[in-house]
Amino acid sequence: MTERDVETGSFLTGVRVVEIADELGEYCGKILAGLGADVIKVEPLGGERTRGIGPFVDDRPDPNRSLHFWHYNFGKRAIVLDLETPEGREQFSRLVRTADVLLDTRHRDYLRDRGLGYEELRRTHLGLVYARISPFGDAGPWADHLGSDLIHLALGGVVMNCGYDPDPTGTYDTPPVAPQMWHSYHITGRSWPRRSWWRSATGWRPAWGRSCRRPCTRPSRRTPRPICRTGSTAGRRTSV
Repeated sequence: MTERDVETGSFLTGVRVVEIADELGEYCGKILAGLGADVIKVEPLGGERTRGIGPFVDDRPDPNRSLHFWHYNFGKRAIVLDLETPEGREQFSRLVRTADVLLDTRHRDYLRDRGLGYEELRRTHLGLVYARISPFGDAGPWADHLGSDLIHLALGGVVMNCGYDPDPTGTYDTPPVAPQMWHSYHITGRSWPRRSWWRSATGWRPAWGRSCRRPCTRPSRRTPRPICRTGSTAGRRTSV
């Protein structure tokens, strides 16, 4: 990034991000694109699976009519590469060499098994920032577990802390959250640029991994504040 980029462009003008991601990382890529980065989304043959998530234009399911996909990939460019072929892997490697950041949400072994893991890519691109987003991190007993938006919100405590109070009989007539609206992915996508971009700019940590569950636990760690007027403890907040 040049001094002129800083003066005339957006915050991340001149920065290129290669994104190979599904719903776990598409919001993060959208934030980076909104900040001025050139985000290039790498899709497999047939397109990213999030193209199959509705609603669709005119209620006609089609990979090119997904409003969900359009929303989370607004401002990005895209390319289709077949990483199952030597040609596709070489094209991906060349593309990454032109980038500042690789945003990856595939299974932890996906790129490594194809010779495109962090160590391999760093041999030809020492300045690459490798950002990983996964359900439960890449190490530990839960590393290979699958997750979902509802699972992360429940394990993180967001479901407990949010929603409406019960009626006088103690019955909850509304759910505490609207699951599968990607709340946990929004929390994760928002936290990665704020935390790891500063780390990469200082040259401290070029490889950075984040699980979806961990950022969701932070709001639930706060101790409820007592309400002096009634002497009771604050209940669940009324929104996510």
